[in-house]
Amino acid sequence: MKTATSLDGIFGKATKTYGVSEKLLRAVAQAESGLNPSAVSKCGAQGIMQLMPKTANALGVTDPLKTEQNTSIQAQTQIKSQTESAPAFMGRYNVNANSLGYIPNWYESFDPAKIDEETANILLNLFALENL
Repeated sequence: MKTATSLDGIFGKATKTYGVSEKLLRAVAQAESGLNPSAVSKCGAQGIMQLMPKTANALGVTDPLKTEQNTSIQAQTQIKSQTESAPAFMGRYNVNANSLGYIPNWYESFDPAKIDEETANILLNLFALENL
């Protein structure tokens, strides 16, 4: 498992490279995987940021369990959503791959009332962790 020091370096690099919030990256990793780069959820999401295999493949991730790749994709996704609030971004990110903004008009079909329990728990944990 990665040490706190090595995670600091990975998050710091992503922050410098993509200009995103290190606080949000860390909060997402904590809420999604408990900062465990080897985590695999019951629905198949993998790595520290819990990428679904289909999403990882579509985004060119060769190994979702590599923290650097997983974190880089999360940071790049945050760039695409910098105009919305952290709650809105994380809700959309967790609902489905369309949330990444690669599919035109994905937001038209997003219904926050239909967020599943797992996503709701992740969002609650995220906001509690970082007061976002």
